[in-house]
Amino acid sequence: MQMIDNSLRTTNGPPIPSSSSSSSSLSSQQPTPPSIMTILLRLYKIFLWITQISRLTILLMKTLAGPLCAAIRPGRKKNVENKVVLITGAGSGLGREMAIKFAECGAITILWDINETTVKQTAEMIEEIVNSIHYHYHHNSSKQLTSWSVVDVGDENQVAQAAQKLRNQFGDVDILVNNAGIAPCEPFKNLKSEKIREIFDVNIMAHFWTVKQFLPAMEKNNSGHIVAIASSAGIMGSPYFTAYGASKHAVVGFMKCLYEELDENSQIRLTTVCPLGISGTGIDIPTKTRFPWLLPVMPLEYAVGLIFDAILREEELFVVPKTFKWIHRLLSIFPQKMASTIWKCLDYSVVPTGLYAPIGRAHYHDRIYRKLSLANGYVHHNNHHHHGSTHQHGQTNQINNNNNHHHSSSPSSSNLSSSSPPHRPSRSSSFRY
Repeated sequence: MQMIDNSLRTTNGPPIPSSSSSSSSLSSQQPTPPSIMTILLRLYKIFLWITQISRLTILLMKTLAGPLCAAIRPGRKKNVENKVVLITGAGSGLGREMAIKFAECGAITILWDINETTVKQTAEMIEEIVNSIHYHYHHNSSKQLTSWSVVDVGDENQVAQAAQKLRNQFGDVDILVNNAGIAPCEPFKNLKSEKIREIFDVNIMAHFWTVKQFLPAMEKNNSGHIVAIASSAGIMGSPYFTAYGASKHAVVGFMKCLYEELDENSQIRLTTVCPLGISGTGIDIPTKTRFPWLLPVMPLEYAVGLIFDAILREEELFVVPKTFKWIHRLLSIFPQKMASTIWKCLDYSVVPTGLYAPIGRAHYHDRIYRKLSLANGYVHHNNHHHHGSTHQHGQTNQINNNNNHHHSSSPSSSNLSSSSPPHRPSRSSSFRY
């Protein structure tokens, strides 16, 4: 029987291990406990995670505390009296009004513009203000409080020469307002290569040239303020502003990168301004909008007041009006196609000069309005910037046949002067400011 049992074991399955061999195999399969060093490393990693999360939480609370406090109780405006303020494109429009605002607060205003006639007029206006209203701020009548220069800010050499002259006469610049720009309004296929280069030279490269001249002194003094007047076209896409919108997107990106590059404890302030629509600036670029109450056009003085207030409060990104600010934030969370559909439903776009509406995109109420306007024998002309529409007789101006070339100093393509130098040829829907 024992022989039969052994044969069955060998034929029907593996041999059954003995008790001694099974106990030794179980002991070899048990995991070894982690060493003290491994435990310490795991605890150290957990400690690092807790530390980083706590640090991030504190930084977020600190970052959110500022805007929340500012929303509840706006911060104090900084004093610009006796500060040296350089404003490019100060010959007319927003640049001129900004220069006057700074002069009224007692600042020393330096005016740059490509148009000698208009920038000289701005300087004369400021001198009258200083000599009358604010004379009691400056008892030393021999002190020069304003200066103007003819500068093409798109030319690096001209900027360098004018900057050296400024430093020799007034010292370091405290506030730099990059406002000059070109606002062409025409289809992309019609843009010439030289025009595209000119747009980028003035609209974005000028920011590089001016900041390179004045930022080193600001870093040395650990103080200063750089203001970039961009546009709503710098944060939203807009047809017929292909080159202009791309250059303004570059301005917004330039300021964001500069902000990240500056030292965390730097006292140099950066402000980027993105206005939607400004009227009363002498521009003749018609805009079609379905909801003017939602996307309003701001009068020039009102817009300048808001922008100047944002500069004094040292806001980093100022989008105006507020309705457009919240619309932009809402659209940014949607996919591009969905956001574009919503924006098209708002029906807010510019119309190239000489055209009533973008081909194939005119809506029913636009066609009805045009027929009524022509039937009544009148045509509206609007004077506003590229992202707005001005109102006359309670109606929106949407027809324009003016092809004049303008110079101005507005933030977006909004503030364009009606005075153009005689030596510059007329170009359709092209504006320099």
